[in-house]
Order: sequence, then C-alpha cells, then structure tokens
Amino acid sequence: MARSAVTSPNFVGRHRELAQLAGALAAAADGQSTTILVSGSAGLGASRLLTEAQRRLSSLPEPLRVLRGSARSIRSGVPYAPVLDALAPLFLEISDAELAELAGPSAEELGQLMPWLGARFERLGLMPARPTIVAPARRQGRILESVLGLLSRLGERRPVVLMLEDLHHADAATRALATFIARISRTQRLCLVATYQPDELTRGHPLRASLEAMAESPRPLQRIGLEPLGHDELAELIEGIEGERASASVLLLVAERSGGNPLVAEALLAARHELPNVSLTGSFEQLVVTRLKMRSDRCRATLRLLATLGRPTTAEELGAIAAASSYDLGFVRKEDLAAGLEEARQHGFLAPGPLLDVRHELVGTAIAHDLLPWDTRRHRGALGQALVGVPAETLVHRLAVFDLPGAMAAAVEAADAAEAVDAADVELEHLEVAIELSASLSLGPDDAGDALKSQRLAELETRAAEAAFASGRSDRATAYVLSAIARLAKPVDRGRLARLHERLGQYRRSAGDSDGGLAEIRRAVGLAPADTLLCADALAALAQAEMLDGIFADAEVHARAAIDLARRLQPGAGVDGRSIEAHAITTLGVVLGWGDVPDDGVALLREARVLAQETGQLDDVFRVFANLTTVLDLIGRRDDAIAVAYEGIAEARSVGQEAIYGNFLRGNAAESLFRMGRWRE
Repeated sequence: MARSAVTSPNFVGRHRELAQLAGALAAAADGQSTTILVSGSAGLGASRLLTEAQRRLSSLPEPLRVLRGSARSIRSGVPYAPVLDALAPLFLEISDAELAELAGPSAEELGQLMPWLGARFERLGLMPARPTIVAPARRQGRILESVLGLLSRLGERRPVVLMLEDLHHADAATRALATFIARISRTQRLCLVATYQPDELTRGHPLRASLEAMAESPRPLQRIGLEPLGHDELAELIEGIEGERASASVLLLVAERSGGNPLVAEALLAARHELPNVSLTGSFEQLVVTRLKMRSDRCRATLRLLATLGRPTTAEELGAIAAASSYDLGFVRKEDLAAGLEEARQHGFLAPGPLLDVRHELVGTAIAHDLLPWDTRRHRGALGQALVGVPAETLVHRLAVFDLPGAMAAAVEAADAAEAVDAADVELEHLEVAIELSASLSLGPDDAGDALKSQRLAELETRAAEAAFASGRSDRATAYVLSAIARLAKPVDRGRLARLHERLGQYRRSAGDSDGGLAEIRRAVGLAPADTLLCADALAALAQAEMLDGIFADAEVHARAAIDLARRLQPGAGVDGRSIEAHAITTLGVVLGWGDVPDDGVALLREARVLAQETGQLDDVFRVFANLTTVLDLIGRRDDAIAVAYEGIAEARSVGQEAIYGNFLRGNAAESLFRMGRWRE
C-alpha cells in the first residue's frame, strides 16, 4: 500500500466555510471593513482553513495582502506577540519611501511598539523632536489607533487581511487590539479574521469579555463554526493520505475513533502504518507518544525541547539553548540536532515552513506530557537559563522549576517590557506575579532586610496601582496605592506621600467617589513641600477636580496659585513646570468661561493650547479643544465652537488619533449644529 504523507495534500471539506470567508473578504475589498470569528475545537482545521484561504488569495490577479500571526500560551505575557509576528515581514520587505508613507503620523507609536524600527524611523526623520506625553489611561488607545491607522493606509494600496489565530491564548494587548478593530465603524479595506477554541473558554477566561465587546460592534460580526468532518469528507481525507480509496473497515475505524476530528484521523492513519501490532483504541496523546518512541534518541530529544519551548524557533536558537544550558538534555552537538530535526520532519512531527515548530499544539502537548517530572525540570531549567531578551517566557520556565529569585527578576523585566509598549493590562499581570513572589522571598533576617523588602513591595504596588488605573480598574488601583502608603518607611518622605495621595484622589474620582477623591487631593496639597513643582502639580490637580465638581471659586484660587508657582520654579524631580502651567491655565479658562468674563476664559484657553503643544502634552491639547468648544457654545458663539471642533478633529487626524480624541469633538460639534438647526451637518 502506497503511503505519501501524514497529512492530506488536498483541501478536504470546509467548502461552505471557505465560501463564507470569501464573501467577507470581497466585502472588505470593496471598503466594507469586516470581522470574522472562526471557532472550533483543537484539531478541527481552523489553521488549515486560513492556509487554504491564504493560498487562494495569493493566486488572484490583484492579491490581497495577508498578515498572519498565531498566539501561543507560552507567549501570553508578551504584548502584541501575534500582531508583531504578522507585521514583521511587511517592514522587512518595503522601501524607505514606502515605510515613511505607511508610518504616516504614527511613526512614534510604531517605533515604540517595534523598537527595531526606531533607528530606521530616526534616519528617515519621522520621529518627533520631543516625545509626546499622554495620560496613562489613554496610552494603550494611542497604540491601538496607530496600528489601525497603519492597516488602513496599507489597505489604500490593496485590501488587507489580518489573521490572528488562537485568540484564546493571546495576551491582553492583542485581545484589546482585536476588539478595537472590530468595533471601529470606519470605511477601510480591512478584514480581521480571528480564530479561537470555545472549549478553552472557562467561566473566567478573559476572551469572553472581548467577544462580548466585539458582538456590540455597530458592524455585525460574521461567525464561522467548525464542525467535525462527515463520513464522505473523512473518506476523501483518507484517500489523500493513503493514495487510494478507503476500505469500509478503515473508514469505520477512523470515523469511530476520531469523531470526525481531522487531526485525530491523521494520527490514527499514521499509527496504523507505523504500529501495525498496536491497538488503536488509545487516546490521541497515546498515539503520538507511541509513534515518538519509535524514533531515534536524537529525534526524541529534539522534539521534547521544541515542544517544551512551545513556539516557533530557528535551528540556531534551538542549538544555542541546548549548548548554553548547564542541564544535560541528551544531545549538544549541532549535527545531532540537525539529524533529529530531519527525522522529525520526515515522520510528520514538524509543521511546514521556514521556522521550526511542532506541527500542532496538541502534538506538542502530548510530547511535553510524556516527560517525567525530572525531565520536565531539566528542559524548563534549560530554557529558563538560555532564553535572553524574552522575560515573559523566562518567567514561565523559571516558575516551573521553582527558581523564585530568577522568576521575580523575570517578572519585573516582563513588566518593564509591557510598560515600554503601554500594555497596561499585561504590565499589571507581571507586576502582580512580582508582588506575590516578593512577598514570599526573604531579603534577610534583620530589621534592615525587612525594611528593604517593605520598600520594594511599596514600589511594586505603586507601579501596579498606575497600571491598574490605566487598565480601567480604578478600585484595584485604589487598593494597591493604599497598601503602598501603609508600607512607606518612617520617617515618611512627604513629597512621595503627597504624590501617592494625589494619585489616590484620581483613582477614587475615576471610581465614582468624587468626595473621597477631592479629599485625597486636598491632602496631597497639604503634604507637598511648599514652593515646589510637586506642590504646583497638586494644586493644578485640585483646581481641576474642584472645577469638575462646580466649586468654581475655590478652583480659580487654586488654579492661579498653581500657575504662579509653576512660573516661578525651574523644572525638577521629573516635573515640567510649563506642562503644569498649561494644565492649570486650561482649568482657569473653563472657570472664567462659565463666569462673568467668558472672553478672558477663551483667551486663556488659547494660551493653554500653545503651551500644551510646545511641551508635547497631547491630552492637554485636546482638553483645550474640548473645553474651548464648550465655552464658545455656552456664550453663543456657536459658529466659532463648530470651527474649533473641526480644527481639533483635523489635529487629531494629523497625529493619527482620530478615534481617541476626534469622536469627543464630533459630539461637541454635533450639539452646536443641532442647536443651530444645521440638521444635515
């Protein structure tokens, strides 16, 4: 009996699903942005469906551009991992002129997301003269809109298909991007195709909330649910693998044992040929492991390391891991590694493509589960030692071998990496691991060691509070900052305590506790050392809070005090006096705009805008636009209010942040247009 492959070269079944996918792609090519969710249990062929769609798209007279990335559980702590995998090939192939055009107004954010592009952006003069400053709560949104802007500009050339596989394994930042793209009702030639396994979604799985948010999109989602293959489709699958029609007995065996799952069917057929004397009634894992035991020692060692790594890699990296580790993994020589990989490829254990990867997640899981506990420890230890520059992965491996100090360091490094790309949700996850580990580790038996440990925990909790706030979790931010305050060493640094109470005030206000938040900010003003920029900053925050609560008289007094102090003092301690001044002037402008001298308020707001632009304070720039439109409308200058709103929308578009800032201004403009009876506009 001739046997040609472990997998069928033919695309089997799924023709209805492929047609549905084709229809959505055609709509996206016509400018109707679409989102398709493909769901199915592991092994049912979601990746095979996307591969076939990609193959057919590449043969079109005007092919669509396909960007494809896959999430892995080992990389769930790496922000935007599958998105960066999808984008990287694009930037490697385009010219400098094309790069400048595609980056558009988002070079700063894209350079932040992909540091390896930063030098190229610098050389092309695409980076701003000074870094743009954005409030924590809006930083991730800025990154999301920058990626969407890139995809939109790419779509102006030819339609774009962004394929994100296994979204149930994705990091929080990738889930946020997928949700953002699905919910934006903007005309663009873009199709998002995301796959996930519904049986992986436990009750508290974070993807559940993302799917619910996607479902609320103004654009209807399209869904494709993969079902098991039928008998006729299984017969076609068997014929593609075996090279001849399946007998009734083989078809019955495969149908009963696989349940219509093509991956399991392939494993059964491979085991049937390689293990003629072995019962095929075992589980999928047992079939994989039994086939593995027939391979050479070097093949088994190679596959076990690759399966434990849990993601695609290169032969060079795999060899470096084996060579750099102090653990004995059964092979170290390059020729053994190459031979092991070749044998694994011949017997269908590796996925096709330039990178090395086990052919399916379930195959990798089976291989990894076959390791004894001590063998698992050796492999995890080797990976924890050898992986450099990927702290989120190092963290997983070091935790697996109970290397708590190493895991603690990796968790902080992973949080730093997430903070660098403004992925606050991911940063918080790593910080919480670091806090838990820090609380478990003893820094010394003496009081000095305890004090150092307490201070370190306070620093981590302060960071965690800000990350939680940026993630929209104000209650958790409040809890962390209260714990940090309680841990501060005596005598307490009044400046640091003032800063913590100011942040606590912002967190409480965000959570809906206006009175409690105002009290905390007032306490911060009382704690801040007099005649310092820290005091000016606290006064500006207090003035804004009072203005928002309608306490205009107090707000005016405190805003003027903040302006005076900021103008008198030089920048220091990481605080820019001019940005404080711009912030306080904006508040004062609003107060006067609602008072007896609105024209003075308008003048102050225009002054604040200039200052905010000079200092790169993007939030303050658009805070001025929003307040200026409100004040102008309030005093009856609605034509001017509408003009300012349109100017602000154009400004938001010019910096690639039209959704974040432009939509609020559209709301203000709509209100003025409504009052003027300009219905069509």
